[in-house]
Amino acid sequence: NRFRVGLSGSFNSTGSRISYHDYSGKIEIDQLAKLKALGLFCDYIIVAKSDVWEPFLSLKVAMGKTNYKLEANIALGDDPLSEEKLVFESKHVLLAPSIGIRRYLLKSFFVAITAGFVFDAADALRYKENHDLHLLNAKHEAVRLNWSGLRLGLCAGVKF
Repeated sequence: NRFRVGLSGSFNSTGSRISYHDYSGKIEIDQLAKLKALGLFCDYIIVAKSDVWEPFLSLKVAMGKTNYKLEANIALGDDPLSEEKLVFESKHVLLAPSIGIRRYLLKSFFVAITAGFVFDAADALRYKENHDLHLLNAKHEAVRLNWSGLRLGLCAGVKF
């Protein structure tokens, strides 16, 4: 009764913008990365004495896919010189141990907060139009988007 298993879904997003405007023109470069993942989790209830509060340890394993979009626009005055839009993809295997506390609001509906770490094993970014082409860095090495890092989470769910 102290172990729980279930399905987990997650969405992560990050991006950046570099831009410069003056009377002579503009340069804008946007990057946007989005990760969608689906997986399984196993929770271990640390203390099972309360019907309302439930501290737990959790381990999630998920498969994910990143969509990475790079857009660059250059204009001289009001005349566009160059507009580029490139989209890359990669696959991920994610492992996420965490600790949290769950609060039951009704008999089976709950909210929880968690703190943990995500470990990411990522494939190289491949051009969406042709998966034989990869994004390369200045050393001609394949670029990987790595989503590893500390995570704080806010969750809502239903216990069956």
